[in-house]
Amino acid sequence: MSIGIIFVVLAVAMVLGPIMLMKPSGRQRQLAGMRQRALELGLQSRIATVTGGLKHFTVAPTIAIYQKRWVDKRFCPERSLMLVRSSFAHDVHFHGVWDWKEGDVAALSLSQAMSNCLDELPESVLAVEFTPLGVGLYWLEKGAKVDDLLPAFPVLMAWLEEQGLLEKTGETS
Repeated sequence: MSIGIIFVVLAVAMVLGPIMLMKPSGRQRQLAGMRQRALELGLQSRIATVTGGLKHFTVAPTIAIYQKRWVDKRFCPERSLMLVRSSFAHDVHFHGVWDWKEGDVAALSLSQAMSNCLDELPESVLAVEFTPLGVGLYWLEKGAKVDDLLPAFPVLMAWLEEQGLLEKTGETS
């Protein structure tokens, strides 16, 4: 009789085990909700590999990038630009803990709006990228809500236009 019960319990466990493994965790449901909210706000999200200086901020192998696409303008430099959060503030950085990933960008100036924007970004935002597709924030998806990131995009896009790095494409929004 006890062997029969053991076989029944094992059979039920073999059926329910894989089903329970396919069920998303609480964190996975939270991330799906945040990414859905981003879509509702007009942002796109993608996952990228953590590289370079960002590795000392997280042990995770990947990071989310929340991006606002250009609508009627185009970023026109020959390469993308990236502002990366450093683990320390220094006078030689572009602004406080923020510095350019690589290359000579000395011609770019810091406006008060850009300064305030960078200061107000959550610490879980590790980088800001400017690409031909749009402006992206490398975010650990913690310490803030998607809605908290939204005000940064117009400021970052306007700053890039002030720097003379955008041009009209002729499309309408």
